[in-house]
Amino acid sequence: MPASFHHIRISGYLLSMASTCLLAVPALRNSDGHPLMLLMVVLGVILSLLGIGLRWHSHRAEQNDRDGQ
Repeated sequence: MPASFHHIRISGYLLSMASTCLLAVPALRNSDGHPLMLLMVVLGVILSLLGIGLRWHSHRAEQNDRDGQ
């Protein structure tokens, strides 16, 4: 994989993670006093970041498989 493509992919993952966190800010502020809403926002952020991490891990594993062949 060319280095520039790799940097673009990394940038995309970092932007997705940052946007998830930024979108959580107003949701967290509006969930003040509503424990269930707060829980849902926190779980949503965690699941979103976990999904981004899993996609990144799968791409790395796929790349390692290709490089090993």
